[in-house]
Amino acid sequence: MSRMASASKETWRERSAATRRARSERQILDAACDLFLDMGYHQVTVEAIAVRAGVGPATVYQRFRSKAVLAAAVFSERLGDLSTPAARDAETMVLEDALQCHLERLAEGYNRHRPLGHAMFEALSRTDGPPTDANDPRLLFPLSRPLATILRAARQRGELDAGIDVEDVAGSLTSFLLLRVQSRRESSFASASFVARAATRGLLAARFGSSTSASQAAPPGRRQRVVTGACHDST
Repeated sequence: MSRMASASKETWRERSAATRRARSERQILDAACDLFLDMGYHQVTVEAIAVRAGVGPATVYQRFRSKAVLAAAVFSERLGDLSTPAARDAETMVLEDALQCHLERLAEGYNRHRPLGHAMFEALSRTDGPPTDANDPRLLFPLSRPLATILRAARQRGELDAGIDVEDVAGSLTSFLLLRVQSRRESSFASASFVARAATRGLLAARFGSSTSASQAAPPGRRQRVVTGACHDST
């Protein structure tokens, strides 16, 4: 067999393996989603997910490591891309408006997929202390990353204190929002507004003093939304 034919055969095998892997992952995610919706996080077992997906439990663990990782993966997939709009808002809006828009998108996603969000929340609530394992769902699917992008841009512009730990603050604000959305039946805009206002006042007060507003702290030319709830119209 020539080298070219051997390489071609090896490439075909790799593609075939990748296709099978993608198919099994899709089956596992769909099965987990269905079971979380039907039974809730605590009642679902990895074995039940494997049976529904038509694979062995070992395959589930090989692909996703744990039920908690699966819950986070399912919910993150349903949320979609939050990083791209957050990066855009970070560059075009004052801090409070960028926070408002991102938190509103996150709250809307949670409310739209509340049972799956609850499953993810239950999974993450069972993790103790800071993540140290590379397979910790908080590292694999970091919901706070887009918010950290917004805070980091504001810090670089001088809107926030240079010493602020953006990762820590982003994680705390994301958890705060999810707790509020989970415990209150209010609009996504109301939840996001409450957290964004509270966060902005605290962050700006630490940097400029308690009387400073978002518009006063923003650099010249930084865009502010005028219409309430206009996050999705501010592209």
